Amino acid sequence: MEALTNNQLKMYLKQHGLKISGRKADLTKRVLSHARENAARDVLEYEEFCNSREDDTTSQLQSFEVLFLPEEDIQSLQRVRPC
Repeated sequence: MEALTNNQLKMYLKQHGLKISGRKADLTKRVLSHARENAARDVLEYEEFCNSREDDTTSQLQSFEVLFLPEEDIQSLQRVRPC
């Protein structure tokens, strides 16, 4: 996270409707907190989806990543996560 600039951190926060003011340490803490909350929610939703499939009983989510995208790329992003 130290490699990210304040502008990159603020871009992430702005894209997610979060407060963008403060020191770099504050911004970093806010980004990490938001990413962890979303990752936990995504894992639960993904597990529910996979468990609801009758033909798939062994699928597991193995990793996740946080993407920092320019605002113009957000609209064109399509994310597919196969089980």
